[in-house]
Amino acid sequence: MPVAWKPKSVKAKVQDVLDEYDAGSNRCEMAAKGIFELARKRNEVAFGLILPLPEAGPLIMGRYQGSKGVKIAAHSEDKEKRYYWYHHVCVTLQDHCVCALTNADGHPRTTYPDTYFEYPEYTHFEDFATSDELDERLEEVR
Repeated sequence: MPVAWKPKSVKAKVQDVLDEYDAGSNRCEMAAKGIFELARKRNEVAFGLILPLPEAGPLIMGRYQGSKGVKIAAHSEDKEKRYYWYHHVCVTLQDHCVCALTNADGHPRTTYPDTYFEYPEYTHFEDFATSDELDERLEEVR
């Protein structure tokens, strides 16, 4: 079941944000902040930050090593498109994650990592209630 946007007109605005900052833009933080602002007035909403775990090194270090460390490998649900990021930001609400990978309908949080990330067992999900908290953590991982 998709996210039940309140009011329903918010869904189209959320999709507009996701279209502007699509998965290939590497601007997931901007997308999440735009969605958060649209959703927070009528929904219980938070930010989600997905990071690679340190122990991911031996498994994926050679394949997804970037100049700043290990990258997480993400893909579209149909696995047609692949993306490589040092971190990924989404919005969580109604037990769903919403980002450019999921579109405005979102995806249930319980299966989000397994559906969209290669080696989900080597990723870590952190929640943040505010943009300031998210920004502080992003400064630490950049």
